[in-house]
Amino acid sequence: MLDLFNSISLIYVLNICMAMIIIFLERKDPTATLAWVLVLLIFPGVGFLLYLLLSQNFSRKQLFIMKIYAKKSFGDYLRIQKELFNSGGLKFNDKNIENYKDLIKMNLFYHNFSYTQNNEVTIYTDGNKKFEDLFKAIEEAKNHIHMEYYI
Repeated sequence: MLDLFNSISLIYVLNICMAMIIIFLERKDPTATLAWVLVLLIFPGVGFLLYLLLSQNFSRKQLFIMKIYAKKSFGDYLRIQKELFNSGGLKFNDKNIENYKDLIKMNLFYHNFSYTQNNEVTIYTDGNKKFEDLFKAIEEAKNHIHMEYYI
């Protein structure tokens, strides 16, 4: 009788520890956290196994796979660009860029910043002009628009 009581007590102590783990792991979604804690309370022995099997969101896994793929393909791109830079095969469209070769090399080799060409940057100091150009670009867009903002 005492062994049964100790076993049940151990299961509940483990269950409480598992509930604490779930509370700290599921910080983003309080509803999901509460649901999994209830599953643990209702099914003390099997609740954590259910959590391990069912809680992983498939979109998270897909995002993780996509991130790995993007990292690998960008790494390949950087490797090719470094080889071109070392062999002298990297051609610059603007002759003034030759003066900044050392800076480009430092960024490429030590910080893995790729070098790109034919970029266009517009600095706006007037919000009305910015929105006029933005709406014009949206109307003229055929496929997509790349925008990057710095405040």
